[in-house]
Amino acid sequence: MIQVIEEILAIPQDIEAEKAIIGKLLEDNSILHDVSILKQNDFYLEAHQHIFRAIVSSEDNFDVITVTDKLRAFGKIEEVGGMIYLAELEANAPIRGDFEFYARMIKDHSTLRKLITGCNNISRECRCPEKDVQSILINAEKLLTELSKQNVVSSSIQVKDSITEYVKDLEIRSESKKSVIGLSTGIIKLDQTLSGLIAPDLITIAGASGSGKTALALNFLTEAAKVGPVKIFSREMGHSQLTGRLLSAVSKVNNKALKTGDLTQEQWDKLSFGADKLSGMKFLIDDKTSSIDEAVHKTKQEHAKNGLVLAAFDYAQLFKSEGQNREREVSNISASLKNLAMDLNIPVILLSQLNRKVDERSDHEPKLSDLRESGAIEHDSDIVLLVYRPDKYEKETIKHTGIAEIQIAKHRNGPTGMITAGFEGKFTKFINIA
Repeated sequence: MIQVIEEILAIPQDIEAEKAIIGKLLEDNSILHDVSILKQNDFYLEAHQHIFRAIVSSEDNFDVITVTDKLRAFGKIEEVGGMIYLAELEANAPIRGDFEFYARMIKDHSTLRKLITGCNNISRECRCPEKDVQSILINAEKLLTELSKQNVVSSSIQVKDSITEYVKDLEIRSESKKSVIGLSTGIIKLDQTLSGLIAPDLITIAGASGSGKTALALNFLTEAAKVGPVKIFSREMGHSQLTGRLLSAVSKVNNKALKTGDLTQEQWDKLSFGADKLSGMKFLIDDKTSSIDEAVHKTKQEHAKNGLVLAAFDYAQLFKSEGQNREREVSNISASLKNLAMDLNIPVILLSQLNRKVDERSDHEPKLSDLRESGAIEHDSDIVLLVYRPDKYEKETIKHTGIAEIQIAKHRNGPTGMITAGFEGKFTKFINIA
């Protein structure tokens, strides 16, 4: 009995993804194009199969009422749970989400179910003494060929369609007159050079230990969180430490006071304001995942549910990946994150340590060649930002106190150069300066 239950539970399916797609279709007909790979029998629940059939057989405009009429004509309205169930699906439809990704998940589960059924049939044939081995092999080949055909999704786009899409984007940018076309970093000089953080760029922030890499990444994430959900995977700091940094930066409460708990009433008031501001953002922290493959998978899941606008990984040398040596592992990590940015069409931030040579040189200014353990990070990155704070080394002088240099050492689609920003160490925050 237990084995039967386990087998049922192991059947590949995702009811929530099915509900999300059907609910969104009832609310917004335009996403039908995004889920065009789906057929009626790709849905696991029979009720969802009938509803999807009613949707695709409707005219261009359909809603709960017209789909209900279709189902009534099919004699299936009671079987699917009536108009009440349709209204429930529409009411619970996600506000945002990657519906192409949902559709791909449903299609993959459908293919796996068909493969299980086909393999079970072939397994029974293998146990049948009368069956000819050659005919069994032919049937197995037919099964795989048919499923492969059904599961092919074109990744190509006609250049004329790409031109149309590009011109539309160009017209929008032209009309808006904005210099920042991506996500703002919060640092004006950096935005002016980069035009913001643009999808699907992989942006690497590198620097020596204690240079402010994480602080800069949190700057970017906090700014992006004003637009939509963001997520950071951290292997250097726990969620409590990162939360403390975020509260310090947003509230402008000295991080030392946050560590000791010795706060004035004014600081408590500021902290309350900052906490409310951060709580209103969809800012996700994962401090448990160490495998880059698992982190990529979780990012895709989160993007499918909430539509991430930015993801960050802190930092490359602390994540695990397959590889014969550490250099190969880091190469796999940077390649995986570039592919992630392309797949989700969002900017992705990767933090990286520099090797010890930067501390051994007299000038201490970082170079691209200082990227630790792998030249692949430079190769895979669209943008490389090298963070340098002179006051970290020049403690005997106050000439550069509170000044940070951010060198745009690589910019695949734009200019390189160096910009200066202020760094408020007590708040671990980068700020604009004249």
